[in-house]
Amino acid sequence: MKEVYLVLAEWCNTENIWIASSNDIPGFVAEADSIESLSTKLQSLVPELLLLNKQATEEQITIEIVARKFVKTHSLEN
Repeated sequence: MKEVYLVLAEWCNTENIWIASSNDIPGFVAEADSIESLSTKLQSLVPELLLLNKQATEEQITIEIVARKFVKTHSLEN
């Protein structure tokens, strides 16, 4: 039983979506157009996958979302 399930989300510039995966949840991959949408989606996907994977869970499941997005900009110096 895990207390916290770690989900890594990374922004995809070419598709304009967040792509999430987790080493803690076998088979988990999700995408959404905002971090808020992703968070909402995880609330149903994670418990479903944990049940399908026959992973023991507590009554309440805690998900930690770590998001990463790279932004390019220009230097102020020439």
